[in-house]
Amino acid sequence: MTILRAFLYLVCIVSIGWSILVFGGPLLIKRFISVYSDGALIPFGITGSPRLDVSISRLEFDFQNELSGRHIEGFSRATKIEWSFFGEKPFLELKLGPSVVKDYATAKSVKLYTPSFQKIDWQNIALSANIETLNLNSYSKMNFINLTGNISLESKKISNLNIYAEKFTATNGSSDFSANSVAGEIKELDLKVPVSKQLFSSTFAVK
Repeated sequence: MTILRAFLYLVCIVSIGWSILVFGGPLLIKRFISVYSDGALIPFGITGSPRLDVSISRLEFDFQNELSGRHIEGFSRATKIEWSFFGEKPFLELKLGPSVVKDYATAKSVKLYTPSFQKIDWQNIALSANIETLNLNSYSKMNFINLTGNISLESKKISNLNIYAEKFTATNGSSDFSANSVAGEIKELDLKVPVSKQLFSSTFAVK
């Protein structure tokens, strides 16, 4: 009887905790995002699923880039955050719908994801990103770009950054450039230093 009673108590506690996360989660998530980003990220229309996935109808951002000294603002629509602790699914998957970085870039969609929970190296996290229809102002456009690399949260460096872009076009003054595909690798990038001030080893192949 004691074991059964303990089991029932455990079931009740888990059920209540799950209900709080599902129904009270949006308020907690909004508060967490605001506090953690120091007000730089502002979410609207947050909903949670029974699997504790998170959907945000619109995510606005507004912050000062310390490296370039420039002000960056914009928004993303239809943001979705998915989690998985089991199987081969990514541990964390972030999906963004149409996104705008004012005066810099627009994208049709962005997907950022990690390896599965069992395969993550927390000292050197592998990240992948797929971006569809990326426009960098009016100077260049890519129908698709894939980025993969490893990021160290301790040193704030990205290593073994692989880049693959399809249907690349660019304009420089009166000159136009285009390529069916561009593939390359950058050995290391330091996120604490502007790219223009870094010396790094890289290789690129253009078709």
